[in-house]
Amino acid sequence: MSLAQMMAHCSIQLELALESNKTNKLEGPAIMRTNLGRYLALYVLPWVPGLPAPEKMNTSKNDFNGLVFEEERKRLLHLLKKLRSYSGELNAHPFFGLLNRKDWGRLVWKHLDYHLRQFSA
Repeated sequence: MSLAQMMAHCSIQLELALESNKTNKLEGPAIMRTNLGRYLALYVLPWVPGLPAPEKMNTSKNDFNGLVFEEERKRLLHLLKKLRSYSGELNAHPFFGLLNRKDWGRLVWKHLDYHLRQFSA
């Protein structure tokens, strides 16, 4: 995954949260949608390389080629600002189901941190 692909991958997560009137298809193990599964994944366990991604965010199943670094950087920053100021209800996550604002925030932070560390950023 290139840096531009990573930023596009992370932007799609934010779009999944923000799309109005959108219900995301549930994917992945059902345990991730339980209180225990969400808590462990978001607050306790470290994320290791090779974790599955929701279908829309999967760089190997979708065309993430030909992305321009600066465009993806601007898109990601725009979506982060939008999420920060967004006052509406956020959508369910494909793996974790319905999340409150605190858990969505933790997920976004953990996801970005995971990928930025891949690039030593």
